[in-house]
Amino acid sequence: RGEQEFTLQVGDELVVPAGTPHQMWAADEGAVMVWRTTPALRTGEMFCALWEVARDNDWEPDLMQLFGVISEYGEEFCLC
Repeated sequence: RGEQEFTLQVGDELVVPAGTPHQMWAADEGAVMVWRTTPALRTGEMFCALWEVARDNDWEPDLMQLFGVISEYGEEFCLC
């Protein structure tokens, strides 16, 4: 869907086809959502590793630390 933006409401579902570059963010009031990645591959491990880097750096990791983690998960994450 290219450069389109969507605002989802309670109960909405968004499907992003595999390999599609995308961004997601919450509005100022925040968001609660269920996120499912299929096939999951090592997505859970990747998010745990990102969390650990943030935690171990007072929640302010630099970009190179984050890049170091995601570069190990090429099947799960692409800087497109």
